Amino acid sequence: MKISPVAAVLFACCLAGSGQIKDPAEQALNARIQSSNGIAVGAPKIYDDSALQQMLAAMQARLASLQVLDQGTLNNRVGAVSGVSQQLNSFAITAQTPSLPGVTTTEKGPTLSAVETSKTVEGTERTIPTGASALATTKETGSTDRTMQTTAGAATRDAVTAAPQFSVSPPTAAPAAIATPTAAGVSASDALNEQMQLSFEIANLRLLLEGSLSDRMLKSTKDNLKLVKPRTTIGFPITLQPDQRHKNAVAVVEVEVEVEQSADLGGGEAPAITALLPREKTYNTASITESNVSIGGGVVTQVIGLGGSWLRGRRTYYVVQDQDTLATTFQPAKAGRSGFAWQFRPVLGRECVRSAEKQTFVQLAFPTSNGAEKFGRVYVRTYWRKYDRGKGLLKEVLPGSLRENSLVWDIRNYGAIMDEANGPRGFGADSIEDQGDGQVLVRLSQRFLGSTYVRIGNTIVREGSGLTFEHFGMRFAARLPDAVSKRIMVVGRDGSETPLVIKRTVAGTQESRADSPRISGHQVTALDESYTLLRLDLCDKQHLAIHPPLVIVAGGKVYGYSDAPIERDLNKGTLSAVIPTAVLAAQPEVTVTWLFADPRLAVRHQIHEFSRASRTEQLILLEQGSSWAKFLLYGSRLSQATVLHPEGVKMLPFGRPEDAGSLRMLEMTADQIKSHRRIAVSRPGERPILIEIPAVEFKAGAKKELKAKERIAVGSDEAVFEGEGLDKLKQVLFRKLPIPFEAAKDGKSVRLKNLKALGVTSSAVAQDLVFTFEAAQTPVSVEVVSAKLETVGR
Repeated sequence: MKISPVAAVLFACCLAGSGQIKDPAEQALNARIQSSNGIAVGAPKIYDDSALQQMLAAMQARLASLQVLDQGTLNNRVGAVSGVSQQLNSFAITAQTPSLPGVTTTEKGPTLSAVETSKTVEGTERTIPTGASALATTKETGSTDRTMQTTAGAATRDAVTAAPQFSVSPPTAAPAAIATPTAAGVSASDALNEQMQLSFEIANLRLLLEGSLSDRMLKSTKDNLKLVKPRTTIGFPITLQPDQRHKNAVAVVEVEVEVEQSADLGGGEAPAITALLPREKTYNTASITESNVSIGGGVVTQVIGLGGSWLRGRRTYYVVQDQDTLATTFQPAKAGRSGFAWQFRPVLGRECVRSAEKQTFVQLAFPTSNGAEKFGRVYVRTYWRKYDRGKGLLKEVLPGSLRENSLVWDIRNYGAIMDEANGPRGFGADSIEDQGDGQVLVRLSQRFLGSTYVRIGNTIVREGSGLTFEHFGMRFAARLPDAVSKRIMVVGRDGSETPLVIKRTVAGTQESRADSPRISGHQVTALDESYTLLRLDLCDKQHLAIHPPLVIVAGGKVYGYSDAPIERDLNKGTLSAVIPTAVLAAQPEVTVTWLFADPRLAVRHQIHEFSRASRTEQLILLEQGSSWAKFLLYGSRLSQATVLHPEGVKMLPFGRPEDAGSLRMLEMTADQIKSHRRIAVSRPGERPILIEIPAVEFKAGAKKELKAKERIAVGSDEAVFEGEGLDKLKQVLFRKLPIPFEAAKDGKSVRLKNLKALGVTSSAVAQDLVFTFEAAQTPVSVEVVSAKLETVGR
């Protein structure tokens, strides 16, 4: 027998509908669904606690900025009407009698009627009326017989009496004639009370966000030290899938937490619950209630009718909160544990909790050290409780809904972003790139959490202000002086800092050397009046073959990269750099190190040729005569320096003996100063350097004024003359005869002797004298008087 395909399909459908065919996979799914209670809690997730703390701090700052107490509002409420009370009594009654009946009269006059009867004898059948309503059938046979009958009636009168319908209308009470004021409001004191309540609520929330000291502080039972408890934020992914079994029921997820015993410092103290999120999730719903009662009635009699009605009504409207999620705490039965729970309730008129994925968080403080590997453990149970929707009350646990999670999760410490001992992975000489402008580009090939930043000394480099995050790391620019003198830290979101340190490795190998280079000596060579060549001799020249390369730091500047190159001689084991002389003079100490080195490995070396008193070579005018000038020469290493040009100029000691290397005095004639703009100074084995001579103005010799200190009387043997540069005086002539003289040490006066014997003061006349200096002769006219005191006419 052959069965059609359509019949086979229909037969299979009938068997499936009767339950005779079941897929094993479907049976397994149904068994899993039936065994589940509709609440699934995933593995707890550890979140960055600093992120939550920053958000809580931001909320606390926003709360602190709220200004609730408002003086203007209080002033406007003074004298306000707080309420209105109005009572109305109104009574009305209606009474009425029935109306008189109405009569309708109809007049009828007399009536007259005639009846005619005809007969036909011929045998023809006819219908003859015999009255008003009677007919008679006759047959005519050929003859006709007519009969006439007349009837007369008397006049009549008809009278109809009509009684009207009698009904009663209920009375209406009179409305209120006085309008109710609409400007009612709370008084000033009530408004102040409400503002204070809101202020206290804000203070309560701020304290809640700040957290209690008992939750944050710990007194260790091991060493009796006060510590700050480490905090961690844990998230619980919760999936709700209720079915028909869970109508009018609340889903409950309970969590118990205990401290890791090996890391416990509180002597069995339970973890502190510092925050539960969400604490509460509600919906605002409107509740409207209205009830009306109306009673009315009336009484009607043949004499009077009465009617009345009564109405009573009530209407309420208010907003209520329908709770969807509620966080609670409880005390577990086992000591040393803390318990908290979340309740998920049906809302908005639903019979069951809405199927959804819920994400909840808890912040815990553990009585352990910050370096503990594990903080504690988590235990989870789920169940349903019956729910009275009308009263909003929870009832007993729904039978068969309790599930104890068989898994126990550890709370690990993920506080550090990386291992501080090893630093960022892969950070080395290849991670830095010279930019040629005194900066290096630093690349860190490692993924970092958001909000990670770099601290260079006291400078913060964040994303958008010099720090760039990439798919496989981040990069930033650093100044060379900062890379050798400051600690550069990668700061995580939790505030933990990890230094960026490069361990040097031998070129071409993986061998690393962590020892410091040692300096055996140095050599200083002046290149010109502004720059000095500094050469440092290393004890171990293999340090020159290690990356990153060694650099010299002088005066806060790094020498060794493209903006300030140095020479590294691997054969001789030397480092040579051209450094401004002013830098070495101001700071006669250099440092040999490398970029991102451990500051403890940097080597400092003193350049003894320079001292704190050293400075760039410079001449300063000290004293000036008519044909000479004295200068002070400031510089460094002057004790072995000599003046090559102009010839004959010598460096003389000046000041303290210890200043011999940084301070000297030079004396030059006017001719030397006028003919040279610079002097050439040389040190043994070095090139000469040029030092500029400051500008000096000299007066001509003919203009030099010499005069006697006082009048010279006849017969005087000595006379004192005053002037400038007299210590350079060679001779004094009178009529080509030399006059003995004695010059003062300061060169400002000279005493002439034997004037009487030479005839200078023999008579009271004017005498001419000639003063001879190194570069010129100055004639002076002297007037000899008879007495020092004389009358001078005006």
